[in-house]
Amino acid sequence: ANYMKGYGIASDQLEKYSKSVHGIALLKKNDVGAPACNDCHGNHAAAPPGVESVSNVCGTCHALNAELFANSPHKKAFDSAGMPECETCHSNHDILAASDQLLGVSGEAICGWCHGGEPESKAYQMASTMRTLADSLESAEKVAMSLVDNAEQKGMEIADAKYKLRDARQARLESRTMVHSFDMGKFQEVIDRGLGVATVVTDEAKVAIDEYYFRRWGLGIATFIMTVLSISIYVYLKRLEKHPPGKKDVLYDKP
Repeated sequence: ANYMKGYGIASDQLEKYSKSVHGIALLKKNDVGAPACNDCHGNHAAAPPGVESVSNVCGTCHALNAELFANSPHKKAFDSAGMPECETCHSNHDILAASDQLLGVSGEAICGWCHGGEPESKAYQMASTMRTLADSLESAEKVAMSLVDNAEQKGMEIADAKYKLRDARQARLESRTMVHSFDMGKFQEVIDRGLGVATVVTDEAKVAIDEYYFRRWGLGIATFIMTVLSISIYVYLKRLEKHPPGKKDVLYDKP
């Protein structure tokens, strides 16, 4: 490491990689499919990849993201500014897991790096709206999941709704990919699909929970009625023991 520093070459690549989503997958989760050093740098005669080649390497695994970005308005803007495509937003060695926090115009969002000072611009408004939609889907999914878990804990049959919930999660994951198109129509289409599924699951879970309480109330009322009937029958039988039907008092005349 000291040798590399003497030549002005960074020596923290391994440290950054170890903390990245790729490094964690390979080194901690033993996912041999995760990219390692040679996947980007090659094996023999390895050399630091250029700006364009790094993005090409990313695109071999994240093909849809790369395709969407290549056809987006950002492609020309990035090329004109000489900015690397994938690395500008995701870095290279210390790539973090993608999350909705990267989207929008808040402090931690990447969109704000370029558009944060333009609140009246279309790009600012789009980034802000996209983040709002993403948060709405995540919130709707959590509500649906909570209700499904609630119904399941109550012993209700909720397997179909639980299975449908996977489609909401899939839509949320797809929305993170569709961000790279920077097309509001396409992005909202995916979000709306997820929200639709979450709404259906929420309604089905609520019905199951309502049915659970209806059964409990029904059982309680039925138990009360049966208890009242049992007590009434018991009292009636006790009266019969004291005054059997057909038994009359016999009166004797005095001699």
